[in-house]
Amino acid sequence: MISPKRVPPAAPRRPTGSMASRLGWRLGGLFVAAFLVAGLLPYINSRNDRTEVTAETLQADMRSLAQSIARESDGRLAVGLPPDIHFAYQVRDEHGAVLAVSPDWEGLHKAAPFASSPELQVTVVSGRVDTASGPLLLDVMLNDNAPTLLDGIVNEWGDEILPLLLPVLAAALLIGVWTIRRSLAPLARVAEAASSITPRETGVRLPGDDLPAELLPLVTAVNDALDRLAEGFRHQREFAADAAHEMRTPLAILSAHIETLPDKAAVASLKQDLAGMRRLVDQMLAVAELDARPLHVGDAVDLAEVAIELATAMAPLCLAQHRDLSVIGGERPVIAHGDSTALRRALRNLVENAIAHTPAQTSIEIHVADATPGRGPRLIVRDAGPGFAPADRARVTQRFYRGRRAKGPGAGLGLAIVERIMTVHGGRLEIGEVPGGGADVALCLPPL
Repeated sequence: MISPKRVPPAAPRRPTGSMASRLGWRLGGLFVAAFLVAGLLPYINSRNDRTEVTAETLQADMRSLAQSIARESDGRLAVGLPPDIHFAYQVRDEHGAVLAVSPDWEGLHKAAPFASSPELQVTVVSGRVDTASGPLLLDVMLNDNAPTLLDGIVNEWGDEILPLLLPVLAAALLIGVWTIRRSLAPLARVAEAASSITPRETGVRLPGDDLPAELLPLVTAVNDALDRLAEGFRHQREFAADAAHEMRTPLAILSAHIETLPDKAAVASLKQDLAGMRRLVDQMLAVAELDARPLHVGDAVDLAEVAIELATAMAPLCLAQHRDLSVIGGERPVIAHGDSTALRRALRNLVENAIAHTPAQTSIEIHVADATPGRGPRLIVRDAGPGFAPADRARVTQRFYRGRRAKGPGAGLGLAIVERIMTVHGGRLEIGEVPGGGADVALCLPPL
């Protein structure tokens, strides 16, 4: 049978930037474009009125020229205009003779056509005007110093549009970014809730309060998927618990049948295998119970009392296995927060591991350590066995994993159960070694 080709997962793409920043920049660009169009509208609308505007300007200039004409005492005509005026002029009498002219008139007059239609810009205006010196013919023409329409637009932007544009644009950007961030703020709560979902914490759901309408279907779909996953995990735990429970009766019957066998050597060997099977069943039930039953980790527990009670209960087993079991540091109470039943089970698993992996006629010690600065109270189990290989210490808490130095019929669930109990308590399991040989395994609880 040909197995399908496995496609490697695609590498995660790097984030392309914040949604809020992208929306803010685009919103700002939209506002700038809108204001630019609004500012150019006067220029667009004024293109049809340029002839009229220029003619009106020149007519006003002609009136200014007429008012500035006077006769000198010798009878000559004088024009009293400043030198930086924005138009050129020519003054003639009724017969067309030139009486006065601006210095730039001749050069500009040759290049400036008279307007013959409304489509052409009017650059020269002529007319007969009654002045204080009598009727005269006046010719007025815009020169290089005359303000153009572009100059008017620039002045309008500087004087009217920009002072209004900049505050409005800044306020629009700030309000837009603030609105976007407020709208996306619920996503942070959704991400925080999603990060807390684990196979052991399947009851967490993504919050749907105050979410934008576009995101609510996605959150609802994810929560529905989490419901289905939680249901699957529940069925798996129930199956493991039911299977382990149902195995107890056949094992009891098998144990009774083994006692009737005539071969005592075979009976001893079978009993040892049967004990390993019972231990596996008990550990499977312990795993199922840990996944199903909440632990009361806030109760006050005397670790010295837990250690002494366990050592008393396991003393007969240690004597039968030719091991010594002692409690060190149990003379006075050592208080911690935790579930006494779960802590007793964790300590029992450590002691059972020590019994299984240490040679006969050796000692197993349970140390009760009080809290120290920076560290909480601890229960430590030390033995004289082979210890843990350094390469195995990071994996021995995985379910069904057995280290390189493991011996005996164990299934590799004991330390996984211990590590799970310590995680629920907010503590940790530390695995070390005793100088000269042996394991040093500590249940480290958080400080009070």
